[in-house]
Amino acid sequence: MKSKRQQYLTFIIVGGGPTCIEFAAELFDFLKSDVSRWYPDLYPMVRILVVEASGSILGSFKKELA
Repeated sequence: MKSKRQQYLTFIIVGGGPTCIEFAAELFDFLKSDVSRWYPDLYPMVRILVVEASGSILGSFKKELA
């Protein structure tokens, strides 16, 4: 069973469009560069999940770009 810390440090982003994917990338960068320095003991518990109903992300782009 997950600890409360792991639950609170799980970020769920709903949608696989360009805005959501860009947000996920920015959140990852922030967590990796800043939060990992401030809270090195908590950083390994961080998870970012992207949930998309269609089965693929960036569906509005050409397949080569997605």
